[in-house]
Amino acid sequence: MPPRARRWTWPLAVAATTAVALGLRLWGVRHGLPYAYNVDENAHFVPRAIGLFGHGWNPHYFANPPALTYLLHLVFAVWFGGGQATGRAFARDPGQVFEVARVATALVSVAAVPLLCLAGARLFEVAHVVAMPDDVHRVEVVELRPNRHFCADHDDSVEPDGRQKS
Repeated sequence: MPPRARRWTWPLAVAATTAVALGLRLWGVRHGLPYAYNVDENAHFVPRAIGLFGHGWNPHYFANPPALTYLLHLVFAVWFGGGQATGRAFARDPGQVFEVARVATALVSVAAVPLLCLAGARLFEVAHVVAMPDDVHRVEVVELRPNRHFCADHDDSVEPDGRQKS
């Protein structure tokens, strides 16, 4: 593979993986609406995010970390135009509010995919990576080199191929 093409293999593989992840997350975003699909969706995150409009930024609930609740509160404020509009939308059609929450959650979760790829590449000091078309959920790592920052037995006097440095 020419060096120019090799340089684009990794970013294209990450972009393709991210696109597939986004497609899979958004595929069933309307499943079960207007009812909540998950008990957490209906009992914790969406109602608590709406409740922040009238009760301040303390959700008075910490069984689940409140960062998603805060994010959904901000998304609802922007999407629906404030607390009263969000409350009316939830009363009129809760499915619409759940759908906005699901899309926001999908976007946040998919944003983690390239960050995870970058962390894995840094951890293993990936020389080059190729996306294999046989499996959507897997990226085949073709060549790995041990990362000296994460190996306790790293010896600077030895070359990566095992020869002694001169």
